[in-house]
Amino acid sequence: MGVGLGTGAPPLAWRRQIDRTRIAGMPVVGSTVAFRSFVMPDSVPLYATQYFARSRGTIVVLHGLGAHDTLAAQTGDSLRRLSGLNVLFLDLRGNGRSEGARGTLDHDAQHHDDLAAVVRELKRANPSGPVLLLGVQQGAGPALGYAALTNVPPVQGLALIDPLLTLGAIEPATTDDGPPLQWHMRRRRTQQLLNRLGVHVADRLPVAYQLMRRPDGAVTRRYSWRAIRALLPRDPWATINALALPVLLIERRSPADARVPHTDRHEVLSLPPNTSRWSATSWRTLERWTTRFAADAALGETILPYVPVPVFDTGR
Repeated sequence: MGVGLGTGAPPLAWRRQIDRTRIAGMPVVGSTVAFRSFVMPDSVPLYATQYFARSRGTIVVLHGLGAHDTLAAQTGDSLRRLSGLNVLFLDLRGNGRSEGARGTLDHDAQHHDDLAAVVRELKRANPSGPVLLLGVQQGAGPALGYAALTNVPPVQGLALIDPLLTLGAIEPATTDDGPPLQWHMRRRRTQQLLNRLGVHVADRLPVAYQLMRRPDGAVTRRYSWRAIRALLPRDPWATINALALPVLLIERRSPADARVPHTDRHEVLSLPPNTSRWSATSWRTLERWTTRFAADAALGETILPYVPVPVFDTGR
């Protein structure tokens, strides 16, 4: 086990400096976009880019590995206009502008704890407005895991776009800001064996490496086994089928291979393998799915929409 944990790291891990800097935020555009911050119970601030709409409803978008402002810049204003809801692109702990250790977590439920704090603040600011979770690629795991919990502030809808919910799906996939991960296979398998024995002392050791593209050059991001494991919900497809809230699933596979049936609660769209996740068909499906929440999110003429002032709202 010592050999497995201590040797065999990919050469990529030693070629570049480790990325420990926060990524500069995209500029605030007019009055429809602003940065927000949410202070977690352990005093770590998480940052988000919010696209504002005259609505009490909010879609919280969770990114995949290595993502930051790119996803917001590509889809933020379009999703706001299409849905008529506020759209909040949250940088998960240790990603983008958010604070926290890069590429690792303190415990498996840390993403869920952070989401609970964010959802609680959103519901405080916009009372009774629906909060929807939208998970993209590896961000689908934390979104699904949170939606299945019963002891947290509830969300009213869940959308999973091109979800990567199993280790087998994450291994070969490209990330939002770089090529596929390079894996320290010997260490990962050793850690999996130790976890089955109830031993978690080595969970913070890195098992995956990504050469990220940055304006100032390429840097290596390291991901611990705990950080990877936190993206993998238990029995994901059974969990989706058991959820009572409305679920939208958009994945690239043939309809015959769909693992979630289309029901009154579940809207399922299967895209051809090489199709963009943001195809015209996906946008039409997203529009149809968000329409069901419009009435609950509507603002009366005399009610002012919530806008954080100053731009950075700590939620205190």
